[in-house]
Amino acid sequence: MYNSSALTMTIYLPDTLPPKQQFLPGICRTCGREGGARLQTVVVLKNALHFIRQNFHTELIPKFLKKLKTRG
Repeated sequence: MYNSSALTMTIYLPDTLPPKQQFLPGICRTCGREGGARLQTVVVLKNALHFIRQNFHTELIPKFLKKLKTRG
Protein backbone atom coordinates (compact mmCIF):
# COMPACT_ATOMS: atom_id res chain seq x y z
CA MET A 1 0.00 0.00 0.00
CA TYR A 2 1.27 3.48 -0.91
CA ASN A 3 1.54 5.93 1.98
CA SER A 4 1.78 9.45 0.50
CA SER A 5 1.91 11.15 3.92
CA ALA A 6 5.29 9.54 4.58
CA LEU A 7 6.71 11.46 1.60
CA THR A 8 5.47 14.92 2.56
CA MET A 9 7.84 17.61 3.70
CA THR A 10 7.21 20.55 5.99
CA ILE A 11 9.05 23.77 5.21
CA TYR A 12 9.55 26.40 7.88
CA LEU A 13 10.46 29.92 6.78
CA PRO A 14 12.09 32.40 9.17
CA ASP A 15 10.19 35.37 10.64
CA THR A 16 12.82 37.85 9.46
CA LEU A 17 14.50 38.60 6.15
CA PRO A 18 18.16 37.61 5.75
CA PRO A 19 20.78 40.39 5.68
CA LYS A 20 21.27 42.12 2.34
CA GLN A 21 24.05 40.66 0.24
CA GLN A 22 26.62 42.72 -1.62
CA PHE A 23 27.01 41.76 -5.27
CA LEU A 24 29.53 42.93 -7.82
CA PRO A 25 27.94 45.70 -9.91
CA GLY A 26 27.32 45.17 -13.60
CA ILE A 27 26.69 41.42 -13.44
CA CYS A 28 23.16 40.41 -14.44
CA ARG A 29 21.94 37.33 -12.56
CA THR A 30 18.51 37.04 -14.17
CA CYS A 31 17.24 35.86 -17.51
CA GLY A 32 16.37 38.56 -20.04
CA ARG A 33 12.78 39.70 -20.29
CA GLU A 34 12.21 42.41 -22.90
CA GLY A 35 9.46 44.96 -22.27
CA GLY A 36 6.94 42.88 -20.43
CA ALA A 37 3.20 43.19 -20.49
CA ARG A 38 1.38 44.09 -17.29
CA LEU A 39 -0.15 40.61 -17.00
CA GLN A 40 3.27 38.99 -17.37
CA THR A 41 4.64 41.29 -14.65
CA VAL A 42 1.79 40.31 -12.31
CA VAL A 43 2.45 36.61 -12.92
CA VAL A 44 6.19 37.06 -12.30
CA LEU A 45 5.50 38.92 -9.03
CA LYS A 46 3.03 36.28 -7.85
CA ASN A 47 5.57 33.55 -8.58
CA ALA A 48 8.35 35.44 -6.81
CA LEU A 49 6.25 36.16 -3.71
CA HIS A 50 4.52 32.78 -3.48
CA PHE A 51 6.72 31.38 -0.71
CA ILE A 52 7.49 34.66 1.07
CA ARG A 53 5.50 35.70 4.12
CA GLN A 54 2.84 38.27 3.26
CA ASN A 55 4.11 40.79 5.81
CA PHE A 56 7.29 41.15 3.68
CA HIS A 57 5.44 41.76 0.40
CA THR A 58 5.17 45.56 0.72
CA GLU A 59 8.92 45.80 1.32
CA LEU A 60 9.92 43.35 -1.42
CA ILE A 61 7.50 44.22 -4.28
CA PRO A 62 9.26 47.51 -5.18
CA LYS A 63 12.63 45.71 -5.16
CA PHE A 64 11.32 42.92 -7.40
CA LEU A 65 9.75 45.46 -9.79
CA LYS A 66 13.00 47.43 -10.00
CA LYS A 67 14.94 44.24 -10.81
CA LEU A 68 12.36 43.25 -13.43
CA LYS A 69 12.62 46.65 -15.13
CA THR A 70 16.39 46.98 -14.93
CA ARG A 71 17.71 43.43 -15.17
CA GLY A 72 14.98 41.40 -16.81
